[in-house]
Amino acid sequence: MTLYEQVAKTIMKLLIRDPYYALFLMGIDKQETTRVPTLAVGLNGIDIRLFINKEFWETLSDEYKYGIIMHEALHICYFHLLDMSDYPDHAIDNIACDMEINQFIGKHLLPKDCIWLEDFQEKYPQLGLEPLQGRRYYYNKLKSLPEEEQQKLGSQLGNNEHFWEAFEELSESDKEVIRNQVSYMMEETANECRKQQGTVPGNLEQIMKLNKKEPPKFDWKKYIRQWVGMSQDIYFKLTRFKPNPYFARNPSQKVKFKQQLLVAIDTSGSVSNAELQEFMSEIKHLYKFGHSIYIMCVDTHIYEPYLYKGVDDFKISGRGGTYFTPTLNYFNAHPEYSGMIYFTDGEAELPPNSNKPMLWVISSRGTDKYIKEHNGKVLKITK
Repeated sequence: MTLYEQVAKTIMKLLIRDPYYALFLMGIDKQETTRVPTLAVGLNGIDIRLFINKEFWETLSDEYKYGIIMHEALHICYFHLLDMSDYPDHAIDNIACDMEINQFIGKHLLPKDCIWLEDFQEKYPQLGLEPLQGRRYYYNKLKSLPEEEQQKLGSQLGNNEHFWEAFEELSESDKEVIRNQVSYMMEETANECRKQQGTVPGNLEQIMKLNKKEPPKFDWKKYIRQWVGMSQDIYFKLTRFKPNPYFARNPSQKVKFKQQLLVAIDTSGSVSNAELQEFMSEIKHLYKFGHSIYIMCVDTHIYEPYLYKGVDDFKISGRGGTYFTPTLNYFNAHPEYSGMIYFTDGEAELPPNSNKPMLWVISSRGTDKYIKEHNGKVLKITK
């Protein structure tokens, strides 16, 4: 029996016991390898793939096979390999990741030498390790140990069997594409699981809830074409990646934009956190079209613009008063920006007109009464 037939047989058996994991794993490509001694999550282009050492696989009991592929599925669902840059000590991070997810797998389903929270609670009572916490919690707790103890732990238990390098080399936009792909697969798996009267694990329901994105309030593609003219300055470059139906944009095409878009975010004190969240949600949708977006926080002052990379890395500066004029003067004086979108609650005096295409986006509780006479187009977010 080939390895693929063996794994398929295990997944079919798992379908009866834990349908969610089985259905999810059916959608993940598998590849036989000798590059890792056990199993590992890796990449083929920007497709996630499960690499399996056949010799190791054939030593496992059925119970251990169930547990180990569930373990790898949880690494994918928890986006562990996409967030590595936040955890520079990979050995300690590998322990923290396993400590987080192994709590959702029965001890009888994994080999005894796996990482278990209870073992660490017993060995390091001074850390006060709590159950059902996240990767960052366990990582920070372990990093509080003396350096010598960290190194000892890392050398004994932190041997990672994932292809870290491949994930570290990804661009932020590629990571976002993979994150969207996994989120989509998780949602589709949950829907199929419910159709078959299966149960979706509560921890994964929570992950899906946290990653669920609000639909865009506007047809950004239409507005960008109409007011910024981005569509005239696009070219495509073919890449070696194969097309994948899960991607919102075909990854076999690399999109280049010659123009830059300035996105001003009103971070004055009159803008609530809920309104900032509205703005950020729309910016993430806007980014999906591949535009080169520079974000600039503004109140009575303007703050240095930074290139938005498509992830939740918004750097909020300001929280003072509101004054539109410095922002408009900056935009008018910088020809590298072909257009500007200004997210605001509208609470400020009328600024000077813009000499390039501009779009005002007013928050759901904001007002456009002060900018009605401005030459920029005005849109209002609705609940």
